[in-house]
Formats: sequence, structure tokens, C-alpha cells
Amino acid sequence: MGNILLLFLVLFPMLLSAWVFPLRRRDRRYRNWLIQIIPAVELAAALLLLLWPGAALELPGVFGFGLRLQAGSLGSLLALVSAFLWAATGLNCPRPREAGR
Repeated sequence: MGNILLLFLVLFPMLLSAWVFPLRRRDRRYRNWLIQIIPAVELAAALLLLLWPGAALELPGVFGFGLRLQAGSLGSLLALVSAFLWAATGLNCPRPREAGR
């Protein structure tokens, strides 16, 4: 479970950024809502990563060299701090103005 969580922490924001980007002009309410929800999900996943301190995932052949993701005490702490900071900036996303104001 921990190895899937490591992959989720990396790929989830990348995949959903492709969904958020087209909303920048269409409907700002949904864009701002997603900008607030996605970091909260990442923060929850980073907290769950603390339950699997020895999680590791190796993907050979990625970029010709391979990719190794490993959770340790420092790695999990850095993931948690960055997820917290990202969630804090998402909460500061500007609210859409109401009609008539």
C-alpha cells in the first residue's frame, strides 16, 4: 500500500493539473474549488505515508535511468511539510466575486 501511496503523491497533482488548467477561463469557481481540494487530498496522503515509513517503489527504465521513490523519516517529513504548505496556499486562493457586488 505504501508504494502505491508514493506513486499517488507524485502523479495525483500532475494528472489533475491537466483538469484544472482548462478551467482558468471557463469557470473560476470550480477552478478555485479544485485548487483548494487537491492540496487537502495531498496532505491527507502525506499523513498516511507516516504509517508506512519503509515504503519504497522502484520504476526501472524511467528516463533511461530508472526512478526510485522511498519513504524514510526525513522524506516523509519533507512530503508532509510541502503538502501542508501547498494546502495553506490553496486556502488563500481568491474567492470568486458574487454577482451584483
